[in-house]
This record gives sequence, structure tokens and C-alpha cells, in this order.
Amino acid sequence: MREVPFGNDGDFSNSQLVNRVNSDLANSYGNLFQRVVSMIFKNCNEEVPLKPKNFKTEDFILINSIKDSMNDYRFLIDNQKFDKQIT
Repeated sequence: MREVPFGNDGDFSNSQLVNRVNSDLANSYGNLFQRVVSMIFKNCNEEVPLKPKNFKTEDFILINSIKDSMNDYRFLIDNQKFDKQIT
């Protein structure tokens, strides 16, 4: 879906799909994982911190922002607007 906007014609092959998935996994998710692990290593004494017992105000702001974005994503998916993104 990334290569051709939804509703338009485009070329598809299994090898292109495999290359796209592998590229996304290796580049995007691998980079994110490396950054998270590095941040934990540097800032959390090399341990994954436990879930806090009490959330702070900024935690609730972030959680609610994610929940609101999920509704926007659901709307786009339900309306087959796969080429759109939330800003």
C-alpha cells in the first residue's frame, strides 16, 4: 500500500512485497528498537523499569493522545483511506 496510493493502478509482485516488509523491519523497527535499548541502557541502569504505581499528569496526557489517535486511525481504515496519515 505504501508504493501506490489506494485506488490507483500499480505494479505488484510477491518479491516487491517481501522487499518492502524486510526493509521496514530492518530499517524502521530495528532503528526504533536500538534507540529504545540504548535509552534504557543509559538512563535506567540497564534495566527495563517497572510500570509506575501512580501516573503523573503528563502520563495521562500522552495516554489520552494515543487513544484519540486510535479513533482517527480507525476512521481512516474504515473508510479505506490507507494512503492518508494522522498529523
